[in-house]
Amino acid sequence: MLEVKKNISIIIPCYNCQDTLEEAVESCFVQGLENFEVVMVDDGSTDDTKKLMNKLAEKHKEIKLFYHDKNQGGGATRNTAVEKSESEIIFCLDSDDILPENTLSKMLAFMEEKKCDGVCIHKSIKFNGRDVNDVVTIHTFGYSGEKIPFESLLEKNGILCPLYSTFMFTKKAFDVSDGYPVNHGFDTQGFAWRFLMHGFSAYTCPNTEYLHRINFHPSYYIREYNAGRVNYNWQQVLEEFIFIFSKEAQELIVNFNLLDADNSLVNKIIQIKNPWRNDIQGIISKDISKNTTEKININMDKELRLQMEENKRKIFVPISRNSFKGVIKRSNKKLFKYLYIVSNIISSRNYRLNLVFYFLILKLKKCFKFGFDLFDDVLSNVDLVIPTVLKDEALLSKMIEALKINL
Repeated sequence: MLEVKKNISIIIPCYNCQDTLEEAVESCFVQGLENFEVVMVDDGSTDDTKKLMNKLAEKHKEIKLFYHDKNQGGGATRNTAVEKSESEIIFCLDSDDILPENTLSKMLAFMEEKKCDGVCIHKSIKFNGRDVNDVVTIHTFGYSGEKIPFESLLEKNGILCPLYSTFMFTKKAFDVSDGYPVNHGFDTQGFAWRFLMHGFSAYTCPNTEYLHRINFHPSYYIREYNAGRVNYNWQQVLEEFIFIFSKEAQELIVNFNLLDADNSLVNKIIQIKNPWRNDIQGIISKDISKNTTEKININMDKELRLQMEENKRKIFVPISRNSFKGVIKRSNKKLFKYLYIVSNIISSRNYRLNLVFYFLILKLKKCFKFGFDLFDDVLSNVDLVIPTVLKDEALLSKMIEALKINL
């Protein structure tokens, strides 16, 4: 009897995930799918992950297991899983996350409707620890029901790029794009750039959700952040396609101080008025890799190109946030920052001592991870709080305008 090819392959990269893997796997079996497989690849786990994988494979015939003898990283593990998959449609589920019911069947139908190469989720729901009902925050991605533009990779109009979360894609797009990068820690972001740079199309599927576990084990991004490798990873992602950037952006990418943890390379690129070269739309295509070297030579001056090659030969030694040097650096920065804020409050014409007190209370709460319900009596006189973090900088002006209208 001829076996029917699977409609979709759900890949799960596994590394030391014995406490969360079963919940992730079981969520695959409530997706309204009739013909699918679950491909799990262990990346050299040192706990009981492999035992649990075997137990789950005995329970579910749809599960296939593969193993790396040594830890190779997230990009290599995802690549192995895709290569071992049978279907032409792939979805990557992280081993500590959960899929709500019928999410993948909805995304599959949407992919068929749009005749596209990729489908992204609409909302990433961050839940705390083991309790899916303890929602910490919800990230809503842009372009619901719409095609995701290439410029979204640099948060066009301040909108979060849906491709930076896990998404559904075709194996053809994976193969042509050369899969996930393996030379740095931002393989998900790197694949997003490769996918769109090669001219593939993706849409955001309306009303789809993904349950993202936080505050349990540090995520890959938090691990990279704590290790001081964020700017290094972004440089590796951007340098791969440096020929699409303007000269100003190229110089910033090549010469950025990767040890400067106080500034973000990608946010600095976003702040450039026009970071792209003028003919960028004519460059994006499925055969981009064939002419990459030629395009770099055309659009980069010799000195900058030599500097980029020299940087690649250097061994990058990051400063870990939790190292002695990292702690001292962060402490000095925060001390001067707080002194500056307090001095500005005191020197203002409308100086009120209680503002200084409220500011210090908020910082203590953040430091000791207190909930914002503990000092309600103290904060009852605060009229307005505007949360500002670096990734929301592009939205700040819109927030202020909205406040002016609605206050």
